[in-house]
Amino acid sequence: MEIVEGDMLSQNTQAVVSAVHFSMLGAKGLDSQLIRAAGHEVMEECKALGGCDFGVAKITSGGKLRAKYIIHTAAPVYRGGSSGEAELLAKCYRNCLDLAVRHDVMRIAFPALGVGANGFPVDLAAKIAVKTVNDFLHSNTQLLLVRFVLNGKEVYKSFELLLKSEFFKR
Repeated sequence: MEIVEGDMLSQNTQAVVSAVHFSMLGAKGLDSQLIRAAGHEVMEECKALGGCDFGVAKITSGGKLRAKYIIHTAAPVYRGGSSGEAELLAKCYRNCLDLAVRHDVMRIAFPALGVGANGFPVDLAAKIAVKTVNDFLHSNTQLLLVRFVLNGKEVYKSFELLLKSEFFKR
């Protein structure tokens, strides 16, 4: 696992993950940027997939991006933590990783799913992300690199502290 501050559009991984609106039509944020940069064919692939429920992951080509694939997942909206949001967010990460492995991906880039518009507290979202990915990597050796591409000092610092902690060392 590694963290970088940067732009998801320029990642040299085989797959990039996009946090999508359930419609998968590039409605906002990173999703909109990725689909616009990937091109019209990816938008058509998204339309054909018929949306994406919370916790589910779906895959399209990467179109014009450097990545071969875009893995789309709908992170839940945080509503205080008593509605299963943490479990659904962990499911987003696990399902993306499972889908990546099924498509022979060895290098994948994730944004910080759930933060920003979905309202997850940064520290909680980071803990769920790092723990879920760490657990997956302990049981699967196909993935060589999981990169978190992060925006903002607070998000970066939360992930950095977790990755440096003894709890998450491999």
